[in-house]
Amino acid sequence: MAEINSKATDSLPTTINEGKRNLTIFSYGVKLKKEHKSSSTIADLMHQANKTRCNPPMEDDEINHLIRNVLNWDSNKPLGTDRKGNPPQQIPTSLSAAEQAALQLEALFAVNDFITFNTRFKKNDEGKWIPNGKPISIMAFQVIEKLHNASSLEEVFPEYNSQAGI
Repeated sequence: MAEINSKATDSLPTTINEGKRNLTIFSYGVKLKKEHKSSSTIADLMHQANKTRCNPPMEDDEINHLIRNVLNWDSNKPLGTDRKGNPPQQIPTSLSAAEQAALQLEALFAVNDFITFNTRFKKNDEGKWIPNGKPISIMAFQVIEKLHNASSLEEVFPEYNSQAGI
């Protein structure tokens, strides 16, 4: 396994606690990619950082998902996929609404895309839902990771209104 020997390592915390692991390790991988490290070196260093710095370490499936996302970063390939912008034909309705939303966003956005949305709505005088708050912009990978780890849309979007949508 590769030694952690990189400028990116300087910004990596000694201990990465649960709740910060995905974003921290993903960001670390992106920095390694920007340093022009090889794909195998990036994967090795991300695995090593997960095992030595994450408390607790992420499961293999989770870290491998992050590695794939890093390797697709800035490739015009959507997050979490090996395809290039081909949305799925049909998303299974048996999945939770959060998982369905994650899959839809994966098909539409690349990892470094920003998604801008508004979760606060009110009804106007005609009874139509209209935005009633400041829009939020966040990187696609952040929203998608949250959705994959959530059991409901409300966990990711606390002000979610199913009648108004997002």
